[in-house]
Amino acid sequence: MLASLALLLLAPALAGSGAVEVTVSAPVVVVLDGQALAYEGDGTVARATAADGVHQLSIRTFAGQELWSGPLMIPSGYLVPCQWAQSQLRCADATRLGGAMQMQVSTLEGGAAVSVGMGPTGMSMSTSVTETSGETMSTEVGMGMTGMPFMGVAIDAQPAAETHAVHHHVHTAAPPPPQPVAPSRVLLVVRSTDGEWADVLVDGQVVLELYNDQEGQVWISPGTHTIEVKEFMEDVPYATGRLETAYAERITLGITENKPVVCYDHDGWWPR
Repeated sequence: MLASLALLLLAPALAGSGAVEVTVSAPVVVVLDGQALAYEGDGTVARATAADGVHQLSIRTFAGQELWSGPLMIPSGYLVPCQWAQSQLRCADATRLGGAMQMQVSTLEGGAAVSVGMGPTGMSMSTSVTETSGETMSTEVGMGMTGMPFMGVAIDAQPAAETHAVHHHVHTAAPPPPQPVAPSRVLLVVRSTDGEWADVLVDGQVVLELYNDQEGQVWISPGTHTIEVKEFMEDVPYATGRLETAYAERITLGITENKPVVCYDHDGWWPR
């Protein structure tokens, strides 16, 4: 009967929910059903649990611009791993959440004990009750912030005094680590791949003039900038785009006459 009670209590916690995990290579905001997700660990993984079914996932800049949006199917009891890199979202096959449920039955003096557990968890609540009938029952219920929900049940039958006490204790998971801070300035490196003369403009101002030089460098402020590349003495740029520096300290662009600009080491470049 004790084992049946444990399984009955476990059923609501295990059914009807899954999880999604998005690993990012550039600072973005991950939004699930309109709710921004907090980052974990080193600040590159956003994870959340969700009900079984189709959800709306969105990737946005910190300024609120939507970079990608689409439906995402989250199966019950499974984790959907995704990765945001090179301005694309890729999701792998879903994997089953958590480990196997463990049950232990042992005999104690004056009665029996049954324990059932599944973890890990980020939140727990414990309740202990001593009844006048002489039985002591303690239950522990947990719902993981980043893992599979679990519930542990322990029942000990032993003599007890005629008292009645109820204790509740709630533990919450530690807050996510602070987001990285943008640098005070960003080094922009522009590399000529063909040796042609070119003018490089940032927000309409010429910042580099490349005359047979292979590479030029200039400091720019963090944020969003318009980058243009013109042939020497020409008025119309042959390449232009938007650069969001985010948390980068150095960004390298490659230019080739009459071809789009290539960004070698940063995800925040969008050619026009």
